[in-house]
Amino acid sequence: MTLAIEDINISEKLIMEIANSEADFCRKVRKCDPYVGAKNLISSYKDTLNHLERFYGKEKLQRSKILEIGSGNGFFLCYALKLGLNIVGIEPGKTYGFQDRYSRAIKLMKMNRIQSPENFLFDATVETLPFEDNTFDLVFNVAVLEHVQKLDLAMRESIRVLKPGGILWANIPNYNSIYEGHYNIFWIPYMKKNMAKLYVRKLFGREPYFIDELNFTTPSMFKKYLNSYQTYGELYLHSWGLFAIIFEVYKYCFNNKLVPTPEKYRGIKKAIILSLHIKPLTLFLRLPLYVIVKTMQFL
Repeated sequence: MTLAIEDINISEKLIMEIANSEADFCRKVRKCDPYVGAKNLISSYKDTLNHLERFYGKEKLQRSKILEIGSGNGFFLCYALKLGLNIVGIEPGKTYGFQDRYSRAIKLMKMNRIQSPENFLFDATVETLPFEDNTFDLVFNVAVLEHVQKLDLAMRESIRVLKPGGILWANIPNYNSIYEGHYNIFWIPYMKKNMAKLYVRKLFGREPYFIDELNFTTPSMFKKYLNSYQTYGELYLHSWGLFAIIFEVYKYCFNNKLVPTPEKYRGIKKAIILSLHIKPLTLFLRLPLYVIVKTMQFL
């Protein structure tokens, strides 16, 4: 039996393979049914496209050379290829714990009649990207940087392969916020790992082993990469949900090039954006002003 989940064809057998592979994480960390977890994982791939189109621009996305870091089971990569995007991805194929995702992604692409899928998904880690300098217009990852072994090397490699004027878009959790998405629990900011392990085990009855696999990413960890002399590209940090604005504010406060141009706006909104361009304006003033701008976008 083959199920059509939106625009990707995936067999029930493959869904069960994903559920079985993720069963330990689902039961011990997230406390959910593995099959439900697998279906939720599959159904979320279009969210990434929506975010990229909104930030990067739909037409620009269609004419760009794109690298997806951490393609996982291949849902978005397969979908993007079917849409005709010029995209490749990487996923470790020989690293313990990741080899099944790589092989499943290859199966998925074959199932969706993508010829020679090995030409689109490379067996590699972000710390050792198999691409030349200045190769891609857009490099992006979703929920990857909190898992990499060497965060600094991962960032520098991602920046290295960007073309001049390219964009690095990263979806990452903010551990200065009050939510932890892997465990799906209320979070206490600024916890050290030993305390975090006690916290998830004693208060929520969850297995603490997954804490060791996480980098507690925060906005300040990425400040040194903004406007780096090593690249002409830009770094865009993003986080899902309520706390996404924390990264958005940080990005605008430390990267003047990304502040909106006032010519596109009128009235009070134009005045607020003009104030964001005043260089002597301190961070604690720019931050609430930008929050106002973002809030007004939804009015």
